[in-house]
Amino acid sequence: CLICIVGLAAASCLLVSHTKAACLNKILGAHFFVWTGLGYGLAGILHHFLHDDREHQMYVNVWKVSYTLTLAGIGALGLLVNRLLLIKHPHLSEMCLNGALLAIVGLDILYTLLAANMMVTGVCLGLVTVWALIVWALWGSCGKVVATAILIAGLLLQVLLESRCGEGGYSECWKDCPLPAPYFNHNALFHVSYAVGITILGFLLVSDPEVVGDGQQLLIAQP
Repeated sequence: CLICIVGLAAASCLLVSHTKAACLNKILGAHFFVWTGLGYGLAGILHHFLHDDREHQMYVNVWKVSYTLTLAGIGALGLLVNRLLLIKHPHLSEMCLNGALLAIVGLDILYTLLAANMMVTGVCLGLVTVWALIVWALWGSCGKVVATAILIAGLLLQVLLESRCGEGGYSECWKDCPLPAPYFNHNALFHVSYAVGITILGFLLVSDPEVVGDGQQLLIAQP
């Protein structure tokens, strides 16, 4: 739920802000925050308010919607950083960049609709986020690199601590978990880390958009 609040707030600020960022860039950024926020917000409802019952198709379907929303969000982020990459390297093919991105995200969404799998979704989120980090590093956007690094760290910690802080540590009362599980486990750490990361990223997309030369809008900014 924290990611949902932060995501919706960041999208609202980005859309109403009077920054130098191009209109399409603002829209893509807002899509990332909105769909990411809604996806994780729905996941929060499933975790905290609905009984974990994977035998009922309705429960599984809601998880599929949650995963699909987050994938839509990361797809928007990928499209945004692809636009930025084309400014630095205009000789690259926009069709190839966006085609590869949409193929990866689209196949993941299709797989999710057939059989929801958090690990498969997480791999896609991680790959696109690493791609965003690389592009912002090329731009020298240190703050955005830090923000995306926090997002990646949250994803990695969630996976690495699963065996000790998740269901795998239940039999030993989570004695090997470095966190105060079950009150604050690997999932809680991930959500806090992700919320911090998108807060920083949202602030920087509003306050420090990528521009070219003397402050003009991106050359390919307008659709």
